[in-house]
Amino acid sequence: VDGLARFPAPRDRAKGLAFILRQITRRAGFAGVLLSPAVVKELLRQTAGDVLRQTEDVLNEDTETEQQQLVELYRELIGGVRNLGDVIGVEDVFELEHGTALAGYGQRFALRQTLSVAAELRDALPTKPPRPLTRRQAIATKISDEDLYPVGGFSSISNRGSIESLLHSQLAFMEPASADESSRPDMFDVKYLRDELLYYSRDENQFFRRHRHFLFVLSPDLSTIRAKDAGRKFQRIIYVMGVLVAAVQTLTDWLGEEALLFEFVFLTEPNDQSKPKSPLADEQDLLSMLLRESIATGIAKLSAMSETEFQDHAQSNSRRSLVHLIELSTEPDQPPIDNTLRTRFDVGQADPVLGIDEEPTTEPMTWADAFVLLMTSGLSE
Repeated sequence: VDGLARFPAPRDRAKGLAFILRQITRRAGFAGVLLSPAVVKELLRQTAGDVLRQTEDVLNEDTETEQQQLVELYRELIGGVRNLGDVIGVEDVFELEHGTALAGYGQRFALRQTLSVAAELRDALPTKPPRPLTRRQAIATKISDEDLYPVGGFSSISNRGSIESLLHSQLAFMEPASADESSRPDMFDVKYLRDELLYYSRDENQFFRRHRHFLFVLSPDLSTIRAKDAGRKFQRIIYVMGVLVAAVQTLTDWLGEEALLFEFVFLTEPNDQSKPKSPLADEQDLLSMLLRESIATGIAKLSAMSETEFQDHAQSNSRRSLVHLIELSTEPDQPPIDNTLRTRFDVGQADPVLGIDEEPTTEPMTWADAFVLLMTSGLSE
């Protein structure tokens, strides 16, 4: 209901309702019957009472064979509903909430597949965050991007403090000054000079909030993996998109107390007019839809830049925050960047291969195992 309410136009709400009914019948495995649009238009011209009377007449005139077919359709519908687990899926609700239920078929198809892959990858994660990997590179901890916040309230009483934290009861030691004793100090003055006044003492603990910048670099050669490998349900590029979406969701859950930024950089290559052009424009649009909420809150951002611009961008961010560089390519060959934690995600074959820092690459592994290892490297200090 909330998803349908997002469509302001009545016709769009009708399309959204048709989308829900279609997804329910597909999940139930109910094929139903095909009606000619002309029949539907004719029924819409009539009143509800006329349609009901015609239906009663038709049912009374049906032959035994036609009635048996109707009974079989009802049985098929009842059997499908009985065996139905979830009436609609998470991806269906997502499409309604984000308005993509009315989008083109190809765009919706890629979006649903990506969400399905992301859900499968998240199901492979352990219930608790795994132990972080020990990285070889030493990252400075006293850098300008990390924030310290004072926490705690007044925890005790002390004889030292500021005038703002003075106990109100200490004001009782003040004496009204008389004309002949104006120069004589009162008890408040004496206690102040002797440091005997009482003050509230604040707990001076500090909350440390680390800034982490996850920099996902998508190479232009990823446009060559828009193909389905033997024995796989989806194209390889869909698995890559699923990894990106699941990574944002997982790291946000595991590192929610830290200041996180997920940046997706689509490397460009110059065309004939020497203007930057990304061969992954469709994937960039898809990712912007899937991460719309994160982009709106500032947690995620998408950008396109050349390799030279990216090198300067990554080097500049490495001076201000802890940068995790994840390079996704069929042949990762980006030069290392100082003060960054680098993970090479090689998707040049059906099974991905990972390389962490300067360590040798792993053997080909399943997408689920590669995703778990990628998330483990993302927790590293």
